[in-house]
Amino acid sequence: MPLKIRLNANEKIVVNGAVIQNGDRRATLTIANQANVLRGKDVMVEGRVDTAVKKLYFLIQKCLIEGEGENGDLKEQTFNLAAELYGAFGRSDMKDNIFSSMNQFSAGDFYKSLAALRPVLEYEAQLIKQNGESLKEEHDVDVNEPSNRMEFIR
Repeated sequence: MPLKIRLNANEKIVVNGAVIQNGDRRATLTIANQANVLRGKDVMVEGRVDTAVKKLYFLIQKCLIEGEGENGDLKEQTFNLAAELYGAFGRSDMKDNIFSSMNQFSAGDFYKSLAALRPVLEYEAQLIKQNGESLKEEHDVDVNEPSNRMEFIR
């Protein structure tokens, strides 16, 4: 079944590792066969990877962009990090999302794996914001500083 993607003016997508940018007008692309596709708004750049869940998202994204090639080490890293996160989260709905993400990842559906992980990204951001405010009050630590944020997540 073909995939139709509506692109806004100047919007970018990644298709099988190639970055494609739309022109000055809206457009619709139809992808007729199997391809790894990621909208530009869903791409996480490496410089923004400053938390554990973002790192997991980035690893899965890397598998999606690079394709099914020889990603043995990358896949192992991804599963190990997911297992750590699964144990770290107390909320069952977040554990379910991580589990679902890894099921999709195992099946090779990296896009659905990323989609299942997005609520966990949002929850992690909420935790950092809530706990960051209390940390800032108690210890004068700025969790918006990436090096402090990584320490907070560990």
